[in-house]
Amino acid sequence: MTSLPGTGVATWDTRRHAPRPEREPSPGILSRIPPELMDADYWDALPDPIPVAHLAVIFRVHEQTILNRLADGTIPAHRIGRSWIVFKAELYAFLMKRRGQPLEAEPDPLVGFPEDLDIEDLMALFGKHKQTIRRWLIDQELPGYQELDRSWRCGREALRIRLEQTRPTRTG
Repeated sequence: MTSLPGTGVATWDTRRHAPRPEREPSPGILSRIPPELMDADYWDALPDPIPVAHLAVIFRVHEQTILNRLADGTIPAHRIGRSWIVFKAELYAFLMKRRGQPLEAEPDPLVGFPEDLDIEDLMALFGKHKQTIRRWLIDQELPGYQELDRSWRCGREALRIRLEQTRPTRTG
């Protein structure tokens, strides 16, 4: 470490304190997928959407590892507000693709929902409380509009577009 001339102030030693190079995200958790994950009965028992804590148990890793893999796009998810939403159908399709097994159709978490979703429909879709859904609608995290009777509505196609926008892209 050297000092600036006439100041006595030490400068940063770039040889010792060089920035670390970017590392590729580790595929570690996906390379050791438990065999029971491919069992239909196992998937039927899982909640939809799957909470982050459940993902940590499923993949047998720490919750922070799951959060890192969600953020870097390794695991398919949607970031809405401060929440990670992992739909069971999307995760299953992703794991099937990784195993090289063909899919009948692309997963659509909005199948079975009406054209205009109300707060109860959104609560069922996202597995969140009414207050959270209202906050997302008010903060425009979800595309919605308020009707004259002050009830909220969200169009299915607008929501589908928003879900595509909230998916992190895979880095690397």
